[in-house]
Amino acid sequence: YTVSPDGTEEPGMKYDCLLFIGGDGTMLRSAHTALRLDIPITGIDAGCAGYYARIKENEIEEKLERLIGDDYEPEMCTLMMHNGTVPVVNDAVAMVKGGVAGFLVVRKNGRTIYSTVSSGIIFSTTIGSTGINLSAGGSVLQNGMDVMEITPVLPNRGMKHSLVIPLSDGVELTCTAETTVSLDG
Repeated sequence: YTVSPDGTEEPGMKYDCLLFIGGDGTMLRSAHTALRLDIPITGIDAGCAGYYARIKENEIEEKLERLIGDDYEPEMCTLMMHNGTVPVVNDAVAMVKGGVAGFLVVRKNGRTIYSTVSSGIIFSTTIGSTGINLSAGGSVLQNGMDVMEITPVLPNRGMKHSLVIPLSDGVELTCTAETTVSLDG
């Protein structure tokens, strides 16, 4: 049985695992379904330059036998929550509309912890640290850490480097310009 692309599943079915074939983009779309079903996820790598499809072509038979035999160690991944309800696996990216720079301020518990004049800002999980965050000059974070990384996009002044903070509590972003927000985009 399968789960359809819209995430609906056959009533009464119990799923043990979600197996995808693809790259990082496929993993991100699949991860949201796996979260909803509360099951582990793994993938067969068919992408170009991704990190998360762990099963390579020459390992398919061996890894699937181990998966079926329950002979694997799950790797836990840290998630962020947008507005307390929407899980974010990879990153949340706020970009200033019109390609101009805006003054962006990040607060935690009401206290300013990061401010920058830039074209946008990236909030990434450990998984997301290897994507657009890395391209914007951020660091690669070790999976399993309970942290998020804040990285400016094309900073003009203010903070120009990334900041890694604990995920506890949460952060609030304000900006002097209109922004668009992309979650796991």
